[in-house]
Amino acid sequence: MAQRMHPFSREDLSRVQAERTSSSHQKKSQLEIYILAVFLTYIITSDNFLHYLYFYN
Repeated sequence: MAQRMHPFSREDLSRVQAERTSSSHQKKSQLEIYILAVFLTYIITSDNFLHYLYFYN
């Protein structure tokens, strides 16, 4: 137990860091896709869609 005073070895830290970055990147991209889909759905279903289309094109 005295040897495990330091909770992580260097290998553990690098492995955990790699897993964390890959999984958080995956979650972030999924979240961005979800937000984009909700935003597009909101714009398309809103009454102002043609109004926006008219002014921004």
